[in-house]
Parts: sequence; structure tokens; C-alpha cells
Amino acid sequence: MEKITLTADKLVENLVGQYGDAATARFLLNCLQQIKVLPEEASNGLLDNSGVKTADPRLYGNFRTDVRNTLEVYWDSVACGEMHGELPIMLDIGGGKGEGDGFRKGTKYIVLDFDPDDPSAINLQHDLNKPLPFEDKEISFIYSNQVLEHIEKPWLLAQEIGRVLKPGGVAFISTVFAYRYHPYPRDYWRFTHEGLAKLLTEYACLKTAYCKYELTHRRDDRRGALSSPDEVHIDWLGGFRENWFVYFIGFKEA
Repeated sequence: MEKITLTADKLVENLVGQYGDAATARFLLNCLQQIKVLPEEASNGLLDNSGVKTADPRLYGNFRTDVRNTLEVYWDSVACGEMHGELPIMLDIGGGKGEGDGFRKGTKYIVLDFDPDDPSAINLQHDLNKPLPFEDKEISFIYSNQVLEHIEKPWLLAQEIGRVLKPGGVAFISTVFAYRYHPYPRDYWRFTHEGLAKLLTEYACLKTAYCKYELTHRRDDRRGALSSPDEVHIDWLGGFRENWFVYFIGFKEA
């Protein structure tokens, strides 16, 4: 595969040309930096079209916190000022007990999930296998981290994402390609980055801004947590050794 190398400034220029929005392009660049796809210094950043591999896979760290911190800056400086005259709705699909509290700053942050054991822990209790409880074109930003693999029919959720997202809205979706079995409460699917893009462009009708993979652990003895329902049975082979995650950022065209 031919490799395309872009400086960070050139990447922003290309995104502005494609979407006509410098603020959104800069936000995407920040997201790429936060998940270690680009180095912290944007002027020296490189984007490799053949796929993403961090210099040290263990730099993966707390992905949710990294992205949350980036989005705080984005919503403060852009969404609540230049881009929107009203408080934008930030929808965290499958956000559990609201780990993304940082999203509350500058947005109407809504966690959509289902926890029968603690219904008070989630903003809005909802079965994600059913239509989303929002009007058409109501949501400004959709975030979903490691959820799609648990959805019985992910193409239906993709259709719902496309329905509720505003024109010009952004969706940031991550899921797994190679990972151990982890039912919450079920574990149905695995996606390549190309498969994830295909799902969201065809069923959600989003336009791809970014879709890559990241290898976080390889040939590493990952055995899970003893208290976790996805605990891996330990035998002489050890634990699960391949951990690949895929990421998609897309827009609903205005």
C-alpha cells in the first residue's frame, strides 16, 4: 500500500478543504494527538496512511480521560461559542456510570446505557438494541467507546446514530478488532477499521474524517481481572495476547 505522509498543518488544511470548518479540523487533530496517533507537537506530527502503530504500545493509557480532556477544550472554545448559540447535546452511548464527567463542561452531557443494578448511576436508562430516544437531528456530538461489539445488530444502531445526529455533527466511535471475550452482557462482534468505516458510512451515512487502528498489546500475557465477568480462563498458554482497537471519526454532512 502506498504511504501518504502529512504534516499536521497540512492535515488541518485538507480537513478544512473537505468540511469547510477550521475549528472542527483543529479538534480532530487534537483527538489524533491525544490517542497517540500524532506526537504532542503538532508541527512535527505525521499521519501514516498505512495504519497506526504507536512507538510504545503501552502509551495507550487512559483513553477515555485523554479524549475527554480534549473535548473539554473543544466545547469551551468552539461548540459553545463560534459553532453554536445554544448548549450542544453530547451523547455518550454506552457510557456506563458517567466516566465522561468532563464532558459536562460546556455541553448538555447525556449518558445512554442500561444498568438494572444501579439505575440512578446513568442519565438515561435505555436498551441500546432499540431505537435511540431522541428526535431526528437533535444531537451535536456522539461518543461511544468500546460498545459496538456488545450490540446485537450494530447496523441498526448505526442507522440511529445517523438519524439523531445534526447536520455537521460529529461521531467518535471506537471498538475492538482483536480482544478477549468480554460479555457486558453479551459480546457479539469484532471489527476491522475498514469494516467499522463501512458500517458507519453506509448505515449512518457519515463521511469519514479518520479511521485507523491501534495495537495496544501484542504477545503480552493479558489475563483480565479476577473480579471481572470477562475473566479469561488461565491455562499453560497464559492469557489473551492480541489487543487491537479501531477508531472512527465522521461527520454528518450539512
